[in-house]
Amino acid sequence: MNLKPYTLLKDKHIGESAFVVGSGTSLNNLDISGIHKHVVICVNSSILLMDWKKGKADKRYWISNDAFCRKWSYWKHVLEAKANRIVRDSWRKYFRELEGFYVFSPRPTDENGLNVEDEGLCHCSSVPSALDLALQMGCKKIFLLGADHYIRGSMGRRYFWEHWNRKDRPHFKGMIHSRHHQMRIFILNNKMYTQLDKFADYKKAVVYNCSLSSQIDSFRKISLEDALKIVK
Repeated sequence: MNLKPYTLLKDKHIGESAFVVGSGTSLNNLDISGIHKHVVICVNSSILLMDWKKGKADKRYWISNDAFCRKWSYWKHVLEAKANRIVRDSWRKYFRELEGFYVFSPRPTDENGLNVEDEGLCHCSSVPSALDLALQMGCKKIFLLGADHYIRGSMGRRYFWEHWNRKDRPHFKGMIHSRHHQMRIFILNNKMYTQLDKFADYKKAVVYNCSLSSQIDSFRKISLEDALKIVK
């Protein structure tokens, strides 16, 4: 096994800007082509939006808490990506499959607190992990994309790819998390975002949410167009 501790990534991008890309439906309304000259941290299925089969991995990151990713058809995109790939230590029984990946342990605190001296990443879900990573890498302006925290319409759509033609959607071997489970995660995440906003203040960083209709209220909301005007 050739896994690396995520701590090797600490302070790797001091003073740079980062885009953290979730999987919400608002992504369908965005042109993200302008983000790729900066640090990009994609989460779970948003790897489908990245053209990372070629090129340099330096500013490209994929992160996940959820080992169920292995059962999604987009997993092959993760394995093929020229990117830095990071998983939680709960993936331990699959480590033999993860040559060259980074691994993190969860912070010892839950979503109600965050000790700036602790190692590890937030772990209630993958977007908070990605935001925590961006802060620990030294990024000073961080922009959230597709961090919506809502479920839309009678069909209960929560992911960008649910608006795609059926033949183009990723498929899963097993049961997808229920709506109830997802709503519970949204509640935990919102508590964690409050702590991460404080951590950003400590790191002298700023987090912006580019999903204008997002249910996350911890961060200032701006459009992606405006974000690209102020990005470093």
